[in-house]
Amino acid sequence: NQVGIGKIERWERNHSIDLTLNELDVEEIRKTAEFCGESINSEIELLSLLKSIDLSKNGKFTNATDVCLSKRPSERVPQVNVRIVSFKKEKSETFYNDIHNLSLPICKLIDECEKIILNHIKIPGYVFDEGGNRQNNYLFPRRAIHEALVNAVAHRDYSNYKGGILINIADDYLKIWNSGSLPVEVAISLKSDKVSYVSIFNKY
Repeated sequence: NQVGIGKIERWERNHSIDLTLNELDVEEIRKTAEFCGESINSEIELLSLLKSIDLSKNGKFTNATDVCLSKRPSERVPQVNVRIVSFKKEKSETFYNDIHNLSLPICKLIDECEKIILNHIKIPGYVFDEGGNRQNNYLFPRRAIHEALVNAVAHRDYSNYKGGILINIADDYLKIWNSGSLPVEVAISLKSDKVSYVSIFNKY
């Protein structure tokens, strides 16, 4: 969408055509308010909060509001859907084991994807954390999975209506794909002989 002269409005800032207040997840909005150091006790305060964080413009909700805070965003923006497929190998053949199609507010979406993945990659035995608490053992590090999911959600191309996120889980691998592309500097670095960037994730 072109606004004014030479100014292009980003997809997430455009107005959502059909999103209404009743379709928003109030629990997620309250968590957002707490993160911002505020509280919500009325509809007016809720709308004021969304306006203050650029999720409401001119009395209308944006596409970003739909993706982040609506109960089921794929009803209006189908490209936000996440499909998780697990495979099981028996002898020389591979079979579908489990399939999930998820459409949730963005934070709940990440949490649910992580739960499903961890359930599939849990291996026998356990380990102890620094506090001496017993923890499950997984095929891949939990923090790496969390970072991969956050990256897939944050860097996907939401304006591409053919896009989405696909997660494939098998006995010996985990693949997380999205419809986005790498930043230019990272793509160039990967093609060079010497990689010049570092991927860093924080504890959570």
